[in-house]
Amino acid sequence: MKTPNKLLALLIFHPNVWVTAAFFVRAPNAITCKDQTIVFSSPYGNSNEGTEVRSPTDAVQSADRFFLRNINDPETATGALVRNDVRTPPNIDIDLQQASDIWFDTFESLPPTKIQGGALRTWSFPTSDLDRVYLALTTEGPPEGPVEGNPLNCSVTLNQGPNNAPQIMNVRSEKARLRPFFAMIETPRGSNTVFIRNLTPMSFPALARVGPNPEDVMEGYGNTPDLVDISNQIYSMGRETIIQGSAVQTYDLSPSVESVRIGIRSEGRPMHARIELIQGPDATKYEIDLYAEDGRERPFFAVLMTPGEGNAVRIVNTGSSQFPFIASVGPPRR
Repeated sequence: MKTPNKLLALLIFHPNVWVTAAFFVRAPNAITCKDQTIVFSSPYGNSNEGTEVRSPTDAVQSADRFFLRNINDPETATGALVRNDVRTPPNIDIDLQQASDIWFDTFESLPPTKIQGGALRTWSFPTSDLDRVYLALTTEGPPEGPVEGNPLNCSVTLNQGPNNAPQIMNVRSEKARLRPFFAMIETPRGSNTVFIRNLTPMSFPALARVGPNPEDVMEGYGNTPDLVDISNQIYSMGRETIIQGSAVQTYDLSPSVESVRIGIRSEGRPMHARIELIQGPDATKYEIDLYAEDGRERPFFAVLMTPGEGNAVRIVNTGSSQFPFIASVGPPRR
């Protein structure tokens, strides 16, 4: 079979094509910023696990339509994540204590639902105007015992249509009253349902709060800021890190840190991750197994409580080398 000259020239000289003995593949995808390019390794290339993505000095216009760096604020120029559609986040005219109060009041204002051991509860959001719902999980403690609470083990599934689960989280906490779980679940394109199943025995019921942002919490704060914008005022995110498939990244926390925000996203690939809070040698206090069908459309965004000393956050990419993701961890501002 004769190869046309134009096709042969394309195979040899096209800059975005790699030629091999039997096949060719496209060059690795990249997110291009003004003064840097973040390259995701091809499965046929070399691994660069733990590669840091340094914060640019000018405005970032990346391919990610859910997260931008707020480099206009010098306090967040180190890599705070902001959920916006290619725009500068609004200025929040509130102090740090007010921002913290809004954050936790939003979750507490959602009605609690008790989920007995082995039971399943659902929350449906058929509207297409809702882009995000908020999730809080905790447990009750023994009436006569300490306040740490009972163990928590829940499966959280986001469904969009029949037999379509674009995001799944398995959340485990050793003492969920002491270490509750706060997260945001992206719900683009409407008709979403959140399923929560309590995987513990009957003696350990869970308390779940699920719902959109209550408007009454924001009254009195003027510009009704989004919770992601508020969390950017509370939490100082560190540099983003590319975590390759099967790689592990650990973040040591200062004893003064009482809570930590974790953001994980990708440039459109699926995400398989395990997030752990460790206190002491392999003493796991939190463990979250995460799957997301599209890490750009449905990034992971959560806050973990970290009381005590010797805490560390460990993030494991449990996917294969074809599916890296970008992680960022940050403590509260001081």
